[in-house]
This record gives sequence, structure tokens and C-alpha cells, in this order.
Amino acid sequence: MRQNIGLSLKKLLAKKWASLASDDAYVRKNKAAQYAIGKGYEAELVWQTLADLDTQ
Repeated sequence: MRQNIGLSLKKLLAKKWASLASDDAYVRKNKAAQYAIGKGYEAELVWQTLADLDTQ
């Protein structure tokens, strides 16, 4: 189940990241994180997923 959550979170964050207009990666990362946390995802999982996306 957690794997399914991770996949949907990864898709959500990738879509949100692409929609953000800021050139500053720090601002984009924080806005994407706040969006996902607001959707009900655990903060730790959100930050781990963003770190994974950042290294790809």
C-alpha cells in the first residue's frame, strides 16, 4: 500500500513542480511540499520523495 502512495505522491509532486513558475528551486520545492502536505500526505514522505525527484 505504501508503494502505491509513493507512486501517486511522486506523480502529484512532478505535476505540481512543472506547474510552478518560480526559477528558484528552493521556492518550488517548498511550494510543492506544502501542496502535497495540504493534500494529506505525511511530511516526511513528501520530503523524501522530493529528495528522490531532485536526484533524478
